[in-house]
Amino acid sequence: MIGIEQYRKIQEYKELGLAQTKTAKALGITYSSVSKYWIMSEEDYVREAEKERYHMDNYRQYILEHLKICPQMRDTNIYLKLVEAFPDLQVKRATFYRYMKALREQHGYPHASKRKTSPREISPPGYEAQTDFGQYKLKDMYGRIVRIYFFSMVLSYSRMKFVYFSPDPFTTKTAIKAHNYAFRYFGGRTTDYSL
Repeated sequence: MIGIEQYRKIQEYKELGLAQTKTAKALGITYSSVSKYWIMSEEDYVREAEKERYHMDNYRQYILEHLKICPQMRDTNIYLKLVEAFPDLQVKRATFYRYMKALREQHGYPHASKRKTSPREISPPGYEAQTDFGQYKLKDMYGRIVRIYFFSMVLSYSRMKFVYFSPDPFTTKTAIKAHNYAFRYFGGRTTDYSL
């Protein structure tokens, strides 16, 4: 569902006699969205928006619990947690983001600020590398959703990359093993190859 500002713009362009295709192009939305709201009265729009908001209110407490723990959590991460916790959730991302904006304003939770970046000094070859761990959900060959875990290392100077995948979450032992594999791949030396 589009926002109230866009709905009013559609109605404004309609009164000016602009065609639906030109309205869609001017607003940067699809023709089908324009034609849907072209004939809709403002009362019908408000009623539909209220229905969507009411649907999202079913998940309000869950969202607020996450915001209380980590107010700077990105809306995308909350959406992904919500989909994971409630697989039957049927909501468009745009609707979710509008709801989150209103919820944050209502409860005083600020939006996550944009990450500030600054140029890095270039280190000499072999001086440093950056490592990180992550996880990703994908479908296996039987169509089931599985979670895979990965370790990545990037050399700072050459930007050469190494990734190690695991079907199980990383432990200290498997993290050390992943580091050793990375050092072997890069031709570096580690103190202990016994793992």
